[in-house]
Amino acid sequence: MDALSARRRSIVRRTRAANLFGAVMAFVYFRFIDPMTAGPEVAWPEIVFSVVAFTGLTLSARCAACRACPCARGSSSCSC
Repeated sequence: MDALSARRRSIVRRTRAANLFGAVMAFVYFRFIDPMTAGPEVAWPEIVFSVVAFTGLTLSARCAACRACPCARGSSSCSC
């Protein structure tokens, strides 16, 4: 793995973690902190839906990135 590929993977990993953190913080704020938007107690289906949705979005983005990879298959510079 070359330096450019390693840097790209590092950025992608940090972006995914930051997006997940932001989603969790928004949920916590709107569910527990802001009294005007506080809803009923959190149920298991909401948690399962959130985990499945985040996983699905992450996997679909990864598949789309691999399909859009401009380099030829078998090339060592492709990060797919």
